[in-house]
Amino acid sequence: MGEDLFWAIRGGGGGSFGVVVAWKVNLVHVPDKVTVFSLSKTFEQGGSNLFNKWQYVGHSLSQDLFIRVIIEPVLVENGKRTIQVVFNSMYLGTVDRLIKIAMDGFPELGLQEKDCREMSWIESVMYFSGHDGESMDLLKDRKPELKSYFYAKSDYVKEPIPEEKLGELWKWCLEGDKPILIMEPHGGRMDEIEETSTPYPHRKGYLCNIQYYEKWHDGSIESLEKHISWMKRMYENMTPYISKNPRGAYVNYRDLDLDLGLGLGLNDKEDNTSYLQAM
Repeated sequence: MGEDLFWAIRGGGGGSFGVVVAWKVNLVHVPDKVTVFSLSKTFEQGGSNLFNKWQYVGHSLSQDLFIRVIIEPVLVENGKRTIQVVFNSMYLGTVDRLIKIAMDGFPELGLQEKDCREMSWIESVMYFSGHDGESMDLLKDRKPELKSYFYAKSDYVKEPIPEEKLGELWKWCLEGDKPILIMEPHGGRMDEIEETSTPYPHRKGYLCNIQYYEKWHDGSIESLEKHISWMKRMYENMTPYISKNPRGAYVNYRDLDLDLGLGLGLNDKEDNTSYLQAM
């Protein structure tokens, strides 16, 4: 059996084939209450230093604690823009236990009880989807969102970005209109699974993944080219700091650029593609 066939029959990515006749889901125990928080720090408030610390501890805290980082430009006084770092988290347990874990493993964050909220797990789904406090019926609503455009790419990180290089990262973010970088820690249970054990190989030895995201509403060609140009510069600039040989990516983001030079038949000789080719 060849390697491609091995991963295909195991469900590895969109190239899988076969007929599913049975499916077993191993549910994870979730407590009655989980605790969430979103703690924001601008560059001027020490956000860069906290992000640097997170790179070293975010993947190795309690297996019940998930702290991702969301980086985006924000407006401050006098209409100036700066970088904001948001520590967006859920803990499978109560706030008192969370505070102890945070103080032991990430005291620089300065997490306090007033920053946290206890809720049910399903309420946390609403919280993380941007609909905090709204009716659960929204989860069954299939109405499409307002028309907009976006471009996204992904990376995987195996070594912390050097602290002395973070200034360049912030500068690149400020060059975009409304970019968002989402960094989700790995480690924990995932770090106990070898990369060859499942169709998702980015497990043991990976610190986090990165989603680069840019969204806009103007459908003009000029706007499209502007946002895509920024994204490609950002992606190129990050090359020294992410996984290599090969450069990793999350398959379900469907990044058509990744066909470049691979001969997968998605892009033409000029590296253009189409909806038909993408299907």
